[in-house]
Amino acid sequence: MLRFLIGLALVALMATPAAADYSAGAGAYSEGDYKAAYREFLASAKDGDARAQFGIGVMYHKGKGVPKDYAKAVEWYAKAAEQGHATAQNNLGIMYRRGEGVSKSPREAFTWIWMAAMQGNPRAEMNLADMFRRGDGVGKDLLQAYAWLEFAITDLPKGARKLAQSRRDQIVAQLDDQEIQRAERMAQTLRALREQPSSTVCARGRRRVIERGLSWREAAPLVFCYANCKSFSLAGAGRPIRMRGQA
Repeated sequence: MLRFLIGLALVALMATPAAADYSAGAGAYSEGDYKAAYREFLASAKDGDARAQFGIGVMYHKGKGVPKDYAKAVEWYAKAAEQGHATAQNNLGIMYRRGEGVSKSPREAFTWIWMAAMQGNPRAEMNLADMFRRGDGVGKDLLQAYAWLEFAITDLPKGARKLAQSRRDQIVAQLDDQEIQRAERMAQTLRALREQPSSTVCARGRRRVIERGLSWREAAPLVFCYANCKSFSLAGAGRPIRMRGQA
């Protein structure tokens, strides 16, 4: 499955040398020629291609064509994640959540996984729901967990939806009708926000969250922002945060 995702889902042909290197790397990865894949990915990654940076991260993460090295996987995932690559953001979050190649940090994990989920990454949606369900890196919130499981059930491949459905059913058993209605409204609001064409993930917003010292529960909506990074004012946060430029 991973080979298929790297070889097929990430391939995008463009008439530039960097894209050609990436495409050659994706093709080599699909064929199991990992040494050639690494060579081609690296050439493109050095030119800033987020897809190739993610590909190298996966290779170090899984030990494909290179010795397994979690620290290097984190390094390359971070390069792609900072450019808004959703799967790299999710994978980087998982590394922080597990403490693989980096000091374990549930809060950092939550931030990256949130950014990926807000871009519609199905695995991130599932992971985010689990973090809200457990109170891992964020305050425990079964309504948020329910809302994100609604996304996961819709967005995951059909064969992978059973676990999401099972977890949602477990949460439903702990909520009353009014709480379920609130969770469903929450999901509708999040979906509308995600579908705005002018929106983007803003890594600069994430850095400002750290600088201003907001709680992660208050800060979560800030890691998803408009392309022009307008002012944000969080209900309950009591202060606006202004961000300029595009990350």
